[in-house]
Amino acid sequence: MGNRYHAENIYLFSFDAAGGLEWSNVINKAQYDDESDATISHMVFISGSELQVLFNLLERRNLMLNNQGVTPDGTINRYPTLKNLDHDIVFLPRFGRQVSAKSVVIPCLWRNSLIFAKIDF
Repeated sequence: MGNRYHAENIYLFSFDAAGGLEWSNVINKAQYDDESDATISHMVFISGSELQVLFNLLERRNLMLNNQGVTPDGTINRYPTLKNLDHDIVFLPRFGRQVSAKSVVIPCLWRNSLIFAKIDF
């Protein structure tokens, strides 16, 4: 019997200095994978004045890297997915790291090899 891993919505809250709630919002996502939790979850990094959230979503039987930004007032902006990628590349966003003000490095799986992708925003 195998294991199925799930990762659901991301809830965002902003509080003022006194601890009062300023705004709240939700990034809707539904992820699952069998036998491994490496491809599910998300990565959060700061780009300019926005909080960026990267995560994989299953679209047409392929995992696509999605990017959604949260502005300081709580508005969520959905940005286009990366285009023209080899469908064999699977991003592992939970292990990614921000390396500069607008760049991240994310490990990927490609034909049973571990590779790294640098993405500039």
